[in-house]
Amino acid sequence: MKICIVLLCLVCTLVNCQRRHQYDITPSSSEYEGLKGYIVQYREGDLLVGGILDAHRRGSDGHCGHVTEDGIQGIETINMVVEMINADPGILPGVQVGSLIIDSCDMSTHALEGVVHDILPFFTTMKTNQTSEQPIFAGVAGAFASGVSIQTTSLLQVFKIPQVSPWSTNSWLSDKQYFPYFFRTVPSDRHQARAMVNVIVQRGWNYFSVVYKDDTYGIQGFRELEIAALEQNICIAKAISVIERASKDVNNDIIEELLLVRNARVVIVFTNRYQAEELMLAAHRNQESRGHFLWIGSDGWAGDIPLMNTDADYGETLYGSIAFLPKAKPVEALRARISNLTLKHYLLSTGLNPINPWLPEYLAWRLNCSLNDSSNNIDGKPICEPSSHVDYNQLHILSIMQNVADAVLAIAYSANELHKRICSGRTGLCQEVSSMRGTNIFAMEVAEIMKNISFTGINGNTVSFDENQDGPAKYDVIIYNNTIQRKDNDKKWVKAAVYNFTETIWMQANPAFDNARSVCSESCAAGEIRKTETSTCCWQCIECLPNQYVAANGTQCVECDEKETPNAQRNACEPLPVRDTRYHGPENIASMALSVFGIIVTVIVAIILYVHQKTSLVMASSKELCGVMLLGSLICLTSTFAFVSPTNVASCAVSRAFLAIGPTLMYSALITKTVRVVIIFKSFVLSTQLKKYLSASYQVLTSLALTLVQGFILLSWFFLSPPETSLVVKQNEAFPACRYYLDLKVLIGMVYPLLLVIACALLATVNRKVPTGFNETFYIGFAMYSTCVIWLAFVAIFATNESNIPLKVATFSISLNLSAIVLIVSLFGYRCYVMVFKPESNTSENVMSVPRRSLGEVSSSESRNGRLSIRGSLQISNVKDLKVTKVEIK
Repeated sequence: MKICIVLLCLVCTLVNCQRRHQYDITPSSSEYEGLKGYIVQYREGDLLVGGILDAHRRGSDGHCGHVTEDGIQGIETINMVVEMINADPGILPGVQVGSLIIDSCDMSTHALEGVVHDILPFFTTMKTNQTSEQPIFAGVAGAFASGVSIQTTSLLQVFKIPQVSPWSTNSWLSDKQYFPYFFRTVPSDRHQARAMVNVIVQRGWNYFSVVYKDDTYGIQGFRELEIAALEQNICIAKAISVIERASKDVNNDIIEELLLVRNARVVIVFTNRYQAEELMLAAHRNQESRGHFLWIGSDGWAGDIPLMNTDADYGETLYGSIAFLPKAKPVEALRARISNLTLKHYLLSTGLNPINPWLPEYLAWRLNCSLNDSSNNIDGKPICEPSSHVDYNQLHILSIMQNVADAVLAIAYSANELHKRICSGRTGLCQEVSSMRGTNIFAMEVAEIMKNISFTGINGNTVSFDENQDGPAKYDVIIYNNTIQRKDNDKKWVKAAVYNFTETIWMQANPAFDNARSVCSESCAAGEIRKTETSTCCWQCIECLPNQYVAANGTQCVECDEKETPNAQRNACEPLPVRDTRYHGPENIASMALSVFGIIVTVIVAIILYVHQKTSLVMASSKELCGVMLLGSLICLTSTFAFVSPTNVASCAVSRAFLAIGPTLMYSALITKTVRVVIIFKSFVLSTQLKKYLSASYQVLTSLALTLVQGFILLSWFFLSPPETSLVVKQNEAFPACRYYLDLKVLIGMVYPLLLVIACALLATVNRKVPTGFNETFYIGFAMYSTCVIWLAFVAIFATNESNIPLKVATFSISLNLSAIVLIVSLFGYRCYVMVFKPESNTSENVMSVPRRSLGEVSSSESRNGRLSIRGSLQISNVKDLKVTKVEIK
């Protein structure tokens, strides 16, 4: 492509050289026809700054259309800045700066012809008698349209001429491999696309449509939107291209197509102002689209519509729209300058003080008057007066003019720096600079300096270029509000936010956007994943299982570990809440209440026995074994507090010991007592040796020996399975628990006491026919039967309970409490009642009374020994003063 352009330029240059003798390219007037016959503006000077602006809109059939506001304002901005430079002694002192401005008509072909015929001849190497007068060319400011800039800079860079655009934002121009001599005072569309998508993401939206112009600006802008949307994982619902000068029907069809995806309420419009206005008019004509779409505008039309302030036509449709503008402010001095321009000034202009040649046409357009005389005035418009001018209050100065001014200043400041280096501070064009006339050397050096230039712009802003020779990525976000009242005739766009490289900072609310939604599918609730359908932004919500959370991508359920649970947001796992089995909860409170009741009963019984220890009932019951039984009961009752205490190794060891030792003490003493009675009443002769083993000390030792067996079992249990804690997970809760009672291993400590219970029950049945005072078998039997029922019930509860750890803990403590209370009430309840409330029955006669059912056995015993063997029993029981020689049978 570059070779073709070079060949084209060489051909054009030769043609120009052949015609140089016929036409002077440095006329003294401000308006002249270029070599192609197009009108240009020329200002004489030692150093020229070129300008490529669209003074006219693109017309039909490749011709220029009517004059444009931004083109005329751009031309006047260049004129104003050049005059400021010439008036400033600190910039290019002694050097007169001139300008050469061509009209691109917003067409690349038209701009290329102007560059070839009117700019490139300044770099011819052919020497003529005019060469010494030929000005030095420094660079080109322009163009507005990206498509025009791509073509013109491709041509200019062949000659290494820098071009500084104030408005070409196409991201392709940032590629310095292809466009090394292109600069711009605005950021790339890559940043604008990201800024737009950033606003959408900020609002929680993920679904939008795009309407873009079918040219390099729109197509590349759409590609950048696609990239930015993909980075943010949001979707484009519809992408529609629109050609230049699309018909009303075409725009109506675009609106109908956008309405097919009604959920995509946000529509980004990446076009110029003319296409944007036609689209808004089409949206206004469609009743369904009024107030439905949320428009986001690119810098191609931001703040520029409605054109000529005719916002009454579609202000309702445009209401709430936002648009992005490269951060800039209107150049206020430009308003006064343009409003003072008249046809009279135009007629008096000269080469050193030119008036732009398109001013008459502009004034006729703005003032709606005719430049023809009355004989040729066929349109009926009034004749334009020489002193007519645009009303100051009717002018809307575009903020883009700051970028135009800064583009010219960038060339001027770079040229000034180069002039200082070459001329060593001398004023005017020194010989070294003058020798560069007719070459591109000066412009090429200006481009190198411009890469690192930094200066204060027209509005006090700092101007510099990044590594891609682009302006800073800063945008003003503006909102259209047709309800506000303006003092002047400015359009009703107000600044609402700023975008600085990565984030949008809002300064004003936008009700149209704040309460709107633009999503294909609403967000899933916590704990639900997205099952995508047609695109990544359209889905169905599926709930995860209770122990699962939603992965970061929102499309997978991930199971938590055993000791974790999903958090409240269901987007991660967290440790399970630990519910310690402490002194709270209905189970523990009931267990402790029962334990306290049992302890009180035990203490009362012990006090009663101690107070009445010399009475017949106590003496016949073997008070030593009663004490052992009460001690065992007390251990069982106090074990509750070990079970419900904070779980640690110590509490686990204590509760295990209490579980094994307490019942063993109770039932070892009880079985010893039962065996004692059996021996006394079932033995025909009590030998001296046998009587010795029936003494109180041997009875206590026997019960302790039986308990020692359980001690060995307990030590073996500790050795094989040391006490330790475990975090048990049940029903989304974690319980710190002693490991030994998580399964049936806990029965290891209960097997031996259970055997004692069974033995007691059997012996009580065998020994059921003895004198009333000794006949505890009824109570022992009742206690043992009740204990068996209690243990069987609680073992069943324990075995079938897999989830409620507090209930398991309560099972142990309540079963032990009930066992102890049943034993105490069964064995000591009646005796305590007699001793306290019927002391008259607490006598030896009542103790020795024989029930009627034992008569046969008594007679048999009497017939053998002549007397009952109760005497020996009583002597063993230390009832030495009791002499019984006869038993009365009633």
